[in-house]
Amino acid sequence: GLRDGGLRGDGLPLVMLDSDPEGGRAAATVNLAIADGMRATVAHLTALGHRRIAHLAAAVGSWTFGVRARALAEALGEGHGGEAPVLVRTRPTGLSVTDGLAAATEALTREPRPTALICDDDLVAAGACKAARRLGLRVPEDVSVTGFDDLALATAVEPELTTVRLPAQ
Repeated sequence: GLRDGGLRGDGLPLVMLDSDPEGGRAAATVNLAIADGMRATVAHLTALGHRRIAHLAAAVGSWTFGVRARALAEALGEGHGGEAPVLVRTRPTGLSVTDGLAAATEALTREPRPTALICDDDLVAAGACKAARRLGLRVPEDVSVTGFDDLALATAVEPELTTVRLPAQ
């Protein structure tokens, strides 16, 4: 496998994508506007009137998902006019449709029930939509579901997912 010294010590140019810029492992990092995407998601849901939000958070210890969680907390703490939105719960989940189904079922059957689910990934969001339907909830009429990454799956589910696209070009 790659060793840290092997990455830095061979004099080869190295650029890391979506990596901690403070990690010191690479000469350069290129990161997508992850925090901006999360702030835009909160602004969108707040504009729709949502005040009880649950975060189906990736149970992955990576810089990318840490940025998403911090940006969500910051966005919820900002003034939104009227009643401020609150994070009613965070539910760690794996990054699959099955894991999203389980996490959303738990989130939607506890009080207070969230009116919106922010999912760290489109696969999780697809599972969340499935959970809502199984619980007799309509998306987006009863609960809004947002994803992240704009995978092809986002247009394959019905209704199509609201998702964050992070252009990498």
